[in-house]
Amino acid sequence: METLKLEVITPSGAIYDGSAVSVTLPGDEGEFGVLPHHATLTTLLKAGVIDIEKEDKTVESVVVNWGVVQVDE
Repeated sequence: METLKLEVITPSGAIYDGSAVSVTLPGDEGEFGVLPHHATLTTLLKAGVIDIEKEDKTVESVVVNWGVVQVDE
């Protein structure tokens, strides 16, 4: 199973740093998902929940007020 490297960073430090099968993000223009090999993307996040699907199929959720996401291939 392919995974992606995910880091969720706040001004206080990293709150998630590990691999994930997929991540769903609250984008400024709507919710969107990222899978391994996603095209490069930089966009704003709005208030909402980031859902991180891990290799063991569990989902970790992180609540955010706003942010910026950068996806690199």
